[in-house]
Amino acid sequence: MAGSASAPDPGGAARGESASAAWALALHHRSHDDEIALLRVAVSCALLAPSMHNTQPWRFRLRPGAVDLFADRTRGLPVVDPEDRELTISCGAALHHLLLALANLSLTTETIAFPDPDDGDHLATVNVSRPHETSADERLLFAQLTRRHTNRAPFDNRRPPPALVDLLGRAAERHQVTFQVLNAAAQRREFARLVVEADALQGSDRRFRRELAVWINAGRIRTLDGVPPPGFFSTGGQAGASTTITVTSIVENRLDVAAAAERILASSPIMAVLASGSDDPLAWLRSGMALSEVALRARAFDVWVSYLNQALEVDGYRGSVGALAGPAGAGTYPQLGLRLGYGPEPRPTPRRPLSEVLYLAPPERQGPPAGPAEPGDAAGSSRGTFGPGEDGEPR
Repeated sequence: MAGSASAPDPGGAARGESASAAWALALHHRSHDDEIALLRVAVSCALLAPSMHNTQPWRFRLRPGAVDLFADRTRGLPVVDPEDRELTISCGAALHHLLLALANLSLTTETIAFPDPDDGDHLATVNVSRPHETSADERLLFAQLTRRHTNRAPFDNRRPPPALVDLLGRAAERHQVTFQVLNAAAQRREFARLVVEADALQGSDRRFRRELAVWINAGRIRTLDGVPPPGFFSTGGQAGASTTITVTSIVENRLDVAAAAERILASSPIMAVLASGSDDPLAWLRSGMALSEVALRARAFDVWVSYLNQALEVDGYRGSVGALAGPAGAGTYPQLGLRLGYGPEPRPTPRRPLSEVLYLAPPERQGPPAGPAEPGDAAGSSRGTFGPGEDGEPR
């Protein structure tokens, strides 16, 4: 397995604000009382989490003894993600990254999901205290933060070992999420067909193409969010030739469904679905935490994780994926489609600087931070508490 047990550099120039200097500062302050400095570094590590189209839809607030996580709904995708399901999943991944960083800073955490029923943007509060004895497993996962990138390229035909697949299943279960591998040839072929058909439907929607073009285009080379080409891998196989990539649909590539599905099958040694037993904001948040742990554990074995979410984003197709992936009951609601395998090192996508996402709460202020985001719809009554799992792992 790759990775070091020592604390790694949690970022670099390609990731926005340099986190290496911040991490060195944290190591200096770890034996002192500058808690805010430690929390700032932990948030800088959280920014490395994956998000849909690299939208980075999160905000953080620091308070004495706590970090608050908020959804930034101004960075949502109302066409493809009208309920902010995938936005919340992205924030869940950032939450797991945050907890992992805090554990590696020897801080004990207590996490309360949706602490304010009147504010649906307030996704979690993480209360911190000392001391925490960092486990070898926490150090191993933390070492993967800068090794994990979304790899949108085709994978080669090597299949990750069964032991890893079992390990990833147990990792997801710690977050009350199932990691369902599509092993049967008929399952894989049907899932690929659903993905291709959904992709074609999305590509035929002018609103979807316009929304996608905002986040995936050549201009993103000069920004700290979004996905610049050639980082976008689509089911059709190749990106458009124009400077603005919209979508590579089946029609544009003159591929029939079967041919496009074969391309997916050939480049995806493992296809899997992350699914939950309910379909509410708490389940979405947990799914994001599961995604983070699955992706980090996979990287410890030099395995990449990428996404096949099209069939989960189109009405009428998500239920078909749920029926395909497993029996009724636990895991009924598919949240993410994944592909896992070995491939070339991708170019990391950039990250926004800490200054754009972090707020310091004045002592008298207890509400959400002021910012450009408009209040979102209340997330409902979903609440949950996350504590240390087995072997001290966040769950």
